Amino acid sequence: MRFYVEQGYLVIPGLVAPEDLALITGDAAHIARGGYPCTSIQPMPAAMSDDEVLERLLCIHQPHQLSPVMRRFIDHPAIAAVLARIV
Repeated sequence: MRFYVEQGYLVIPGLVAPEDLALITGDAAHIARGGYPCTSIQPMPAAMSDDEVLERLLCIHQPHQLSPVMRRFIDHPAIAAVLARIV
């Protein structure tokens, strides 16, 4: 967890199943394109690929308040265990 403290982010390969990761990243792109009502998000162009959207996306604050997909992963055991150690 020292890396998180020093760098401000954490990547743990294999923390979630590949199909779950695909859901999360696809939904992040959906959020960034304005897929959920939110006045504070300026939608990215629909013509951009998901990869292009995600490359340009800095962060989404509290995505679980917008997205049922993100809300579902709040209680994911592996994600919750990591969050419990860093928060």
